[in-house]
Amino acid sequence: MLLQIVLRLIEDALRWLVLLARADETVRSENLVLRRQLAMFVERGIQPRRVDAAPESVWPF
Repeated sequence: MLLQIVLRLIEDALRWLVLLARADETVRSENLVLRRQLAMFVERGIQPRRVDAAPESVWPF
């Protein structure tokens, strides 16, 4: 159990380092896509689904 926790912490740290190394253009383009998606939701009056309201079967952990 402790080994799984340590491995998860190492995995999370590596993902964090990868996110830090991302190019600014990548972050800007991702933000643009998310803004457009949000604008479509607002325009159509769609309520986005909440992540924490998803069924437990969706999450693998």
